[in-house]
Amino acid sequence: MLHDLRLPTDRGEFHLSVDSRAIRIGNALSSVNEQGVALFAAAWIALLSDSPITSSARPSRAYRQFYTRLTTDLRSTVLSFSELAHELSACSTLMGPDSPSGDWIERMKDTPVFFEYVRYYSSGDPVVFRYLYTFLSFGKKLEYDDPEFHKVAFRDWQEVERRLGGLVFDETHISNLRLILSTLPKLNDYPFWPKHGPGNVAEPIGRSPIAKHYCIAYDRLLDRAFFTGLLANFGLSKEAGFSPDASLPDPSAWTITEETDRPPSELRFARKNLKVARSVCSEPARLMYFQEGVFAMMDGATCDSPFKRFIHLRDQSYNQELARFGSFTAAIDTLDLSAASDSVSVELIRLVFPTSWKIFMLATRNPIVNTADGLKTLNKFAPMGSAVCFPTQCLIFSAICVYAHCLHHFGWHVTERPVPLTMSNVRDVLWRISDSPITHRKMATRYQPIGVYGDDICCDSRVTYIVKALLVHFGFEVNERKSFTGSQNFRESCGKFYLSGEDVTPLFYRIKDVRRTLRAGQIYSQVCLINECLEHNFRTTRSFLIYSLMKWHRRKKFRQLAVPFVYYDSTEFGIKTYAWRRDNSHLRHRNNHKLQRREYRVLSILPSENIENTSVHEKYLMMRWWATRQREVVDPKRVVAHGVPLGMRLGWRWTLAE
Repeated sequence: MLHDLRLPTDRGEFHLSVDSRAIRIGNALSSVNEQGVALFAAAWIALLSDSPITSSARPSRAYRQFYTRLTTDLRSTVLSFSELAHELSACSTLMGPDSPSGDWIERMKDTPVFFEYVRYYSSGDPVVFRYLYTFLSFGKKLEYDDPEFHKVAFRDWQEVERRLGGLVFDETHISNLRLILSTLPKLNDYPFWPKHGPGNVAEPIGRSPIAKHYCIAYDRLLDRAFFTGLLANFGLSKEAGFSPDASLPDPSAWTITEETDRPPSELRFARKNLKVARSVCSEPARLMYFQEGVFAMMDGATCDSPFKRFIHLRDQSYNQELARFGSFTAAIDTLDLSAASDSVSVELIRLVFPTSWKIFMLATRNPIVNTADGLKTLNKFAPMGSAVCFPTQCLIFSAICVYAHCLHHFGWHVTERPVPLTMSNVRDVLWRISDSPITHRKMATRYQPIGVYGDDICCDSRVTYIVKALLVHFGFEVNERKSFTGSQNFRESCGKFYLSGEDVTPLFYRIKDVRRTLRAGQIYSQVCLINECLEHNFRTTRSFLIYSLMKWHRRKKFRQLAVPFVYYDSTEFGIKTYAWRRDNSHLRHRNNHKLQRREYRVLSILPSENIENTSVHEKYLMMRWWATRQREVVDPKRVVAHGVPLGMRLGWRWTLAE
């Protein structure tokens, strides 16, 4: 397939055709991912002409040389440019070098954006930095299928398991961490409202909630933890959801049968980038159903504990604001961990969490996973794919940060054997940790706030070295490449990037499932990328992506793709535009005499399958609706939707024409 580009040069318009059959990944042609790689290469070349320096009209040879480099080895180009992007962000400091942009990077001479780098080095303009960082890291999130990546990911997964099996914890550290987590309220005081997750499960049934309903079967450990063990809770268990009648869409399925063994989880690997794959476990449907209920209980308990200031399970903006503040004050550092979800040891959970929490957390944990080498017993608590994994990470890392503040406040060094804490010590330190970023005049007696969202950690720069040492002690690995500390004026957390307080979040290529037959995943992700190009003012890239989307033949009877243009502030699906009048002349139209209006026929993103209106599903929807009505204050960010995402498909509909 050919992608035609029209690029501005210093001598007029230049035409370039990107041939999908000529691009090489490593030493081989990209035959498996031919369509997706070609679309990415063409979009990357188009991005080269979207420089914020308007006076820099590139010569045509710059486009030819870059295209030749991509066709020679696209993978090495993406990886080397990503390394330069990291080096560019890491060398910028608030103080020290003569230039505000840090030390000179000699390797930038070999890139097609050397002219922009010279301008940024001399001026420190965050707008130019944003373009540089976007161009260099544009392919960092490119999804690429390679069986070799799965083998490497499996070896890394096994290495983490071996490392967790050999951990030895210091008793004083464990007792202090247990004391900090003892401030959490009892978990069984919160209602139990389970639900189906949005993803796949271990059973080969897809994402349909109807199929997941019928996969729920009796489990001895779940029954003892949630129902049998709590039925004597002053007769209030059913009202709190702790009974099969109150928490299961089909209580008749919860009966003891001959086959009551819990099925193992399935270890799978997901595409991540051109370098590695990500390991993820698909949990059995019955476990995922109960895990989602435990997640809601943990969320409610966290909101009623001292950790509510540090953890916002459904809101990333808190961490992003801390990263912005740290980028121009150097008072807050951002830390990132490697394989954080796989590095939470189950032994650590048993040692530090309160008993009322461990009952539910361990009951919904599956210790057996099916791998390529057969069944394995896990040393980790819960892998990525378990709904309990994320809140557990947040609580563990928040407790470690609080513990680090205690060590710093009382003058203990991490290499020394610390004195056991008391509850008054913990409360004193919790009071000294601020709720919001503070000025330097108050920092003598107060600490900057803590922010934890998964493996993204924001902490006071004065305790960063203690936090790192404690993380290593408890079995975690700090990713120094993605951690920004000290006098660096660059911070990143929860997908937001800041340079000296300015938002420099780059644009990543995230178009999924590029095939000869267009799929819903591609059209949705490509429209999202087009709209992001509008926000970044990347006109040439946006025009090319719109052109390629409109001319992509989905079927022979459709000569162009009917994606509508919508206004920028519209909530409808479509390509956003700032124009006062949308140009939807490419859409089929009609006059609807019944509604007395003119309509366009457009493609929409619809659920991948229709929901069967069974009595079981109706009860499930009723349970989900009732769960949202149990909150005294209904927060739109925390309300759980009645339905479950079922994947996407393309479908036609008629919409009002303006």
